[in-house]
Parts: sequence; structure tokens; C-alpha cells
Amino acid sequence: MSELIATVPAPLLLLAALLALVAVIAMWKLVATAGLIGVGQWVLITQTDDPAAAVLALGLPALVTALAVSRLFSRSRHAEMRSLRPSRQPHVGVSR
Repeated sequence: MSELIATVPAPLLLLAALLALVAVIAMWKLVATAGLIGVGQWVLITQTDDPAAAVLALGLPALVTALAVSRLFSRSRHAEMRSLRPSRQPHVGVSR
């Protein structure tokens, strides 16, 4: 294993380490955010007997997630459809 690392150039190792660090930071933020949302839902559901509060606690994050996912897919679909459309620019040098 040490022979393999010795053959990899140092800048490539530094780049790989930097990318791994960025991935860990992004995942940590994702896990922390999901944990805080889950704890908030748990506290609200266990501390009240109101069914409307449970629906709000579980439904609001679900709606926000559905909105974010639908926007993500609609933007990628819009970009895909835009790239498939023929351009309507007039041809250069062609007169009608």
C-alpha cells in the first residue's frame, strides 16, 4: 500500500484529500440538518396531543422537500428540452 502512495504525485494526493474534506463537510452539514429536523419533529409530536401539530410537524418538511425536488427536476427537464429544440435563428446569407 505504501508503494502505491509513493508512486502517486503529491499534488494529486493533496487534491484527493481536499475533495474528501469537502465531501465530509457537506455530509456533516446534511446529517446535522436532518438530525435537527428530526429532533424538532420528535419534540413537537411527543409534547402535544394535538393532531394538527403532528400533521404540521411531519407535513411541512415533506412539502418543502417535495418543492425542492420538483424544482430540481423541472429545471433539469427544462434545460434538456431547451437543448433538443431546433434553433430559430435565421441562416446567415440566406435571403427570402
